[in-house]
Amino acid sequence: MYRMVVMVMVAGDISLDVGKCVQLAIIHDLAESIVGDITPHDNVSVVDKHNLEQCAMLLLCNLVGCRYLIELYTEYEQGDSREARFVKDLDRFEMVLQAFQYETDESDNKISSSLNSSTRLVAHLHIQQLYTGQMRYTKNVNVAGRCNQTL
Repeated sequence: MYRMVVMVMVAGDISLDVGKCVQLAIIHDLAESIVGDITPHDNVSVVDKHNLEQCAMLLLCNLVGCRYLIELYTEYEQGDSREARFVKDLDRFEMVLQAFQYETDESDNKISSSLNSSTRLVAHLHIQQLYTGQMRYTKNVNVAGRCNQTL
């Protein structure tokens, strides 16, 4: 969660409300504190995942009595603002960084190859450039790793 907040603060799109982006980045994964991190490997449909997370957010918001949190979450989920779409793009890019970290930690080169298709989902030009740079770096690290294994 905190990596997303830092990414928002350093991504540098001055046309966006950075404060709003920070709020969206904080709230976007809050439901995971109840339902856990549901991934495609969990075989949970998109609709079921959304319903579980929506229910968790409603529960959390009712506990603290803050309607604004559910409004932020809904704005993020529906991509109702430029800030929400930007944070969603950053979340997709963060997934690439996380996969690279797992790949590096586990020496499993299968992860990043499955992420190549996610680039078409990223709309913000700056995030596309970050994604392209990370994928290029990942490819170079993988090639270097294979070269070292053959020596």
